[in-house]
Amino acid sequence: MRTITTDCANSLRMAGVACIIGLATAATADAQITLNEIARFSLNATSGTGNAQFIGQNPGAVAWNGQKLYVAGYLSGTGTASIIEITNPSDTGFVTPTYSSVFGSIPTPGSRGYGGLAIKNSVLAAAWNNGSSSTNSMQSFTTTGNTRLWNLSASGTSTSSTNGQAGVAFDPGVSGTGAGVAWSASGAGRRAVWDSVTGTPQYVLSGSSTPANPSSQAGALISVNSGGGSTAWRDIDFNPSNGDVYLRWNNGVVKGIRSGPNLFLNGTGGPGTEILVGFSGTPVTVSGSTPSVNGENITFMNGVQAFGNNSYAGDVLIFNDRSTTSTTQSWTTNMLFVTTSGSAVTPTWNFLATPLAGNGYYDFGWDPTTSTLAVMDFQNRNVSIFSVPEPTTTAVAGMCTVGLASLILRGRRRSENNS
Repeated sequence: MRTITTDCANSLRMAGVACIIGLATAATADAQITLNEIARFSLNATSGTGNAQFIGQNPGAVAWNGQKLYVAGYLSGTGTASIIEITNPSDTGFVTPTYSSVFGSIPTPGSRGYGGLAIKNSVLAAAWNNGSSSTNSMQSFTTTGNTRLWNLSASGTSTSSTNGQAGVAFDPGVSGTGAGVAWSASGAGRRAVWDSVTGTPQYVLSGSSTPANPSSQAGALISVNSGGGSTAWRDIDFNPSNGDVYLRWNNGVVKGIRSGPNLFLNGTGGPGTEILVGFSGTPVTVSGSTPSVNGENITFMNGVQAFGNNSYAGDVLIFNDRSTTSTTQSWTTNMLFVTTSGSAVTPTWNFLATPLAGNGYYDFGWDPTTSTLAVMDFQNRNVSIFSVPEPTTTAVAGMCTVGLASLILRGRRRSENNS
């Protein structure tokens, strides 16, 4: 672990550049990835019940696409959980955020709230948990105006299996078939997919069609190894290139190999998923089985490029090893990286300032265009943005590189050029 010097941090805040310490890590037998903190947003204002920015006593989820940054709230006591947009996401250094108006506001019982956000194109998907099934468990919003597109009440399909406890992600489908907002649920052995914009069901959790949606069908099995059955899922994400699915389960990670628009296979060729990270018999192990603990999250980081002080190239998974609710879990030991085959990737964190210990509840958002990772710290009420250098944004290792504002500008230009 390294910490960026005070002088460099001051320069970063004043000039909008990130001074990255250290030379490029030499290639070794172990894969290594370097993450350079370029911004840290304090979310303290969002926890004040009397503030217009109040979303919950703690942040519960984050979404980031290089241009838009959202956080959603988690309640320690009965109140209203909401979502808010940070409207100055290009600022660097230690940032006091500016905010949009809150939206997606829902009365919520204590120890519940938003536990999942995902963003793609102009759609923000949100998973909300009140401890039971609800039409608000899954929602979709437009990122232009932050207005709701749909919740489960608009579909005509039974929502009895959906409780919002297992996160949300965008399923790329296969050649576009079956693509949309995807989720599972605690106690479900399948994944559901609904159209991102219209909320039309593509696949459902309940395993049956309804008169309102006769073409909907049961979603693919994601039970561990094979067969049906219930599982305490906590989060979900997909490989955007091939549609493989990754889920948090019992504090571990499971993987389903995509074999069709509505089919996942485990390592032996049967339907469902296989354990990628567990407690024994896997290359990387976690601290213990904790199926009932919230805040076990995972994000698929695709297209990481080796350049500057980062030697890792390819795809990698980041997840948090939250075995307990202890408030003394170190950031650098809690967050783990593995390849898609389950091998360890060793991180080097370059911080603006050493982060405080937390309770192990972190959430993530990756943008491959700007090569930036958002990390939400539940206990300390922060969101940090890290740069993983790429050739178009980093000159040489050890030199000050362009900051997040430039990264975002490049991302916008790429989007315009590709549109």
